[in-house]
Amino acid sequence: MESAKIKNYCVAVKERGNDVVFLRRIIKGNADKSYGIHVAKLAGLPKSVISRAEEILATLHRENNHKAPTADTAAVADNMNSLFETVLTERLLSLDVMSLTPMEALSELYKLQMQAKKATGKD
Repeated sequence: MESAKIKNYCVAVKERGNDVVFLRRIIKGNADKSYGIHVAKLAGLPKSVISRAEEILATLHRENNHKAPTADTAAVADNMNSLFETVLTERLLSLDVMSLTPMEALSELYKLQMQAKKATGKD
């Protein structure tokens, strides 16, 4: 049953090849696809994270083309965990542990723990 009080809106988008331009205009209706990776690029996420997200998306598209249209939530969860692990690994590799003070090291460890809790829903 559809409620008269609920309406669906989205941001207007113009695509040019692999480039996406968000037109800063809200229009009635729903988006024709997800633009999460494009938003991540705009947000400045590391290229390695973007590349991994694109790999996961390509895998999901391949899997969905070979299966019935039901969602495989286990595969999606595994891919999200893999993306989180990639982000976590990139963050750990970027730290110069030997130059951190004990307090800085503790602070970084706390931040990583908070990210892990948030990503796993255990916060």
